[in-house]
Amino acid sequence: MAFALKNNWKYYLPAWAWTCIILVLTLMPAKILPESEVLNHIPQFDKLVHAFFFLLFVILWSAALYLHRGQMYHKRVVYFIIAGILLGIAIEFLQKDIPFIHRDFEVGDMVADAIGALIGGYLSQHYLLDWINIFRH
Repeated sequence: MAFALKNNWKYYLPAWAWTCIILVLTLMPAKILPESEVLNHIPQFDKLVHAFFFLLFVILWSAALYLHRGQMYHKRVVYFIIAGILLGIAIEFLQKDIPFIHRDFEVGDMVADAIGALIGGYLSQHYLLDWINIFRH
């Protein structure tokens, strides 16, 4: 098993990188975030961003497992959905509990994270193999 992971770590690199990007962007202090007048006029833009973060989280982890272990990923997508939901919940609590972040605790963000993870799971189950085949050719 260790040998298989040693040779296939590259499949997991995009998923780990995206997970780190999510953590950095959601846990950076509010004062660092740029204000955008254009984006402020898009209703619920923040929730769309949260959903996208976790949609891509589930897809990338599913793709990594498929590339490493094949069709087994179909049985494991639910674990990636659960991991995405739990990560979204944890991030909201960290935003609330770490004083220098100055970000709001929002149940709506957790709901958006969960919706994104669920949509990512659906897309992974139905379209992942097609997407991988496109990128391979």
